Amino acid sequence: MKKSLKIVILGCLIGFSMNQVFAQIDLKKARDQVKKQVPTNQTKKETPNLPKKNTEMNKNSTSNNNSQNPADTTSPAKGFIKQFWANIEKMENMPEEKRNVVSIGNYSRAAQTAINNIKMKDKSYNTAPLESELQKWKDKYEEANAARGKTRETRTDAVKIYSKLFDSSEPIPYYGHKPEQIAQCNQKIEEYNAELAKYLAGDKDQATIDGFIERVETRFFKSLDKFIAEYEDCLKNGSELRPMLGCLQELRIREAITNAAKQVYPQNSAFAEGHQKVQAAINRAENLDLEAIAKANAEKQLREARVPAAVTSNPAIEQEFRNAFAKTGWGETILKINLLSHDWNINRNELTSVIENRTQTAAIVTKNANGKCIVYGFTIAQDYMGGGTYGGSYRFRHNGYEVLCENVK
Repeated sequence: MKKSLKIVILGCLIGFSMNQVFAQIDLKKARDQVKKQVPTNQTKKETPNLPKKNTEMNKNSTSNNNSQNPADTTSPAKGFIKQFWANIEKMENMPEEKRNVVSIGNYSRAAQTAINNIKMKDKSYNTAPLESELQKWKDKYEEANAARGKTRETRTDAVKIYSKLFDSSEPIPYYGHKPEQIAQCNQKIEEYNAELAKYLAGDKDQATIDGFIERVETRFFKSLDKFIAEYEDCLKNGSELRPMLGCLQELRIREAITNAAKQVYPQNSAFAEGHQKVQAAINRAENLDLEAIAKANAEKQLREARVPAAVTSNPAIEQEFRNAFAKTGWGETILKINLLSHDWNINRNELTSVIENRTQTAAIVTKNANGKCIVYGFTIAQDYMGGGTYGGSYRFRHNGYEVLCENVK
């Protein structure tokens, strides 16, 4: 029984070994058949897949100048030669929209590196045709780089212009309502308009400028109607000529800025409409007799002016006000003191909460040397000395207006 089993196993092993042998023979025959069908020159991996014109040029250069190296495929630097033409081909086949200074620069440097390696690997190989081909792309790189530099410069100039025209704290500063201050402001308006003209006449990076359009709209146009209304109210209800002229100057400043926005952003019709609104307000103001209006309003305010009523009476505190007023040296006679606060207001340091002083406010009515009666909103203060004590009273702040003496009651 055991002997029979051994014979069976041996037979299986012999059969398996013979099958392997036959399989090996069949596989060898198949490989030999494929080699007979494929030309020898197609089995070489070294042949570079180059553009036709480049291959032809390289063949010519090889036959003329590299007699010792019969072809690129036999040169020791054949791999680097292939790399060179591959980078040239990438630049040639690149879509125009992607052919920029970065892509040309990357492939040109890679091609130059390939040339350097060729020279080290095969000193007899003529690289002149390769260098001539690469120079074309180096020239294009320089052109693209110069264009990028000009673009950056234009963009930087655009940001500077935007800052001057719209983004500084005061594109056109308001100096005040005195005649010399208004003249100074008008000079700044002229300089501003000159900057605008310079920008409009030069090369413009409109895309960069357009990126700021929302800021311009928010700052100068979002509340424009309210701005115009406030300054027109000043012109109609003012009682002093110079401040009213200052309000008119503020409108002129806004007119210059909205005009600039209209011209820098011609596509935004809201800017043109806003500029028209400011121009219309200026035209209305210039048709007003501001001096007559100021005089009439001043007379009306004087007739209607009254002394604020007292909220309490305290002779000791009233004396504190008399003492503090006397220290001003104004030389006016006090007619009446009406206390406007019931008690002292304790003022503490915002950071430490330590008491700094205490204050009270009163309406002090006086008569000056010209016989006019004045009402002062007069605040006195006493500095904290520590231990619950305070120093003497002094003037802390004040404002005032004229009142008819007959209305002092």
